[in-house]
Amino acid sequence: MTNQKMLTHIRHFILIVLLNTISLSAISQERLPCQWGNIDVTDPACERPQVILKNYRNASTYAEHQSLMTALNQLRNDDFQRQIAAKRKVELYDPFIDEALMAWLDWYQAAFTARTENRQLLDSEVWRSVIQLAHRDPYAAIRRLNKTSLSTNENDSALSLLLTGMLMNRLNILAEAANYASFDIKTNDKDEQKRSQRFSNYVEQHKLDFNTGETCYGGNYTGRHFAAIVKQYPQSSYAQGAAYLAMSITPCGECEGDFACYLSKGLAPTKEFLQKYPQSTYVPMLLKRAQNLINGQFIAKEAQADYLTKNDPKSGEYTVSDVVKVLIDFENDLKHIAPSELIDMKFLLADLYVKLKQYGNAKRVMNWLTEYAPDSVKLSQLRQSLHTGAIIKRLEDVKQIAERKKKLMQNYWSQKCELDKSWLGQEGIDCQEVRLNR
Repeated sequence: MTNQKMLTHIRHFILIVLLNTISLSAISQERLPCQWGNIDVTDPACERPQVILKNYRNASTYAEHQSLMTALNQLRNDDFQRQIAAKRKVELYDPFIDEALMAWLDWYQAAFTARTENRQLLDSEVWRSVIQLAHRDPYAAIRRLNKTSLSTNENDSALSLLLTGMLMNRLNILAEAANYASFDIKTNDKDEQKRSQRFSNYVEQHKLDFNTGETCYGGNYTGRHFAAIVKQYPQSSYAQGAAYLAMSITPCGECEGDFACYLSKGLAPTKEFLQKYPQSTYVPMLLKRAQNLINGQFIAKEAQADYLTKNDPKSGEYTVSDVVKVLIDFENDLKHIAPSELIDMKFLLADLYVKLKQYGNAKRVMNWLTEYAPDSVKLSQLRQSLHTGAIIKRLEDVKQIAERKKKLMQNYWSQKCELDKSWLGQEGIDCQEVRLNR
């Protein structure tokens, strides 16, 4: 082969490589991940979120909502892993659809627990159309439900109140989810300021349904419809379902850095439910949630292995006596619950009392555990810590504290995810890796 021919071959090879590089570059540009907050309907990379939003708009059954939650979690986790692999700062889409779906699945579960036949009832054309309308315009759905709640049929009336309460309690979130889901529909409700004003006007016009004021976040639901179910159908399972859903109502007021206040406000809804329905089938789940909530409040203390600091800028003002009072008050509200349901909670409380140097309370709970809990390594370790008054050595190393806190947070979010799955019956939903890597 002559030098000229060889040179020609080399040029052809270089040209092919360049063309392939350009082609690959163009493909990679076409396949750039879709930005959830700014979906381009002409971008093929946006197909998955487009399908999710379209399906959300049309969803009306429990199974459809479960499927959507699975798809949404998978999309979010894939996006999270992609950004980690690219060593980019993780930026995730706003969770309006996510929160809306959690609210819907929570409501469905409460409704099904009330009457098992509601799986068929809610699949009727009338209920499907109301639920579908709520995904497109929750305000319009509430108007329609107000008419249904006047029905002489007690079942229809109770379900209408249950759904109205959920919509009222999550109105702002559900309205934002509806807006996201209408991304490819011509609408006059795209302006965020207009949507915010619409919600404010609605709150102003429905003062029986919303508490207002500086610490009420623009309007907090009063729980009026849930209370109406408890009053009108006190012997029905709907009353327990309504009381359960009422626990998610956001109270007005701020704790302003007061640790005991945060702990008390977090436990208050569970306390109220357990006082009223100590025999409820919801009790085991609520106790597990309460345990996780208490653990979550103490994570900063646990990470530093210091339960006695009076003032911690990271976890708020901290007065041991105030915190112990909250724990004892909560414990007193558990008296009517079967001992077999309380063993794990009592272990947690005894452990905290020891770490807070409240040995009298720790001994009291230990006596209870000796009576009701079977002998175990865990019980022996608790006896030993009470006997020695052991307090874990305070960690001073910043890196150690950060690593310990990260591990504790991962356990906390993993437990929360498992509890959500258990309650909502979402066997196909994986724990969200986003939560586990916060």
